Amino acid sequence: GGKETEARKLFAGDTALFETYQMGQAYSINKEYSKAIGVFKKLVAASPDDVNLSVTLAQTYYVAGDVSASIAT
Repeated sequence: GGKETEARKLFAGDTALFETYQMGQAYSINKEYSKAIGVFKKLVAASPDDVNLSVTLAQTYYVAGDVSASIAT
């Protein structure tokens, strides 16, 4: 959306800001599941031993309607 585009311009040098757990949660709350899944996948890849991140990713897949991906996670 407009505000996200504006924020990305302001923080263009710090893309990690948009790949935080809180951003993933914000995307989920706004039902922007594909963006949330993208964030959580990057977080899981960076911290594969963090079970909570994997569970959050699986839950996000589930609420997005992708049950098979949820189970695979």
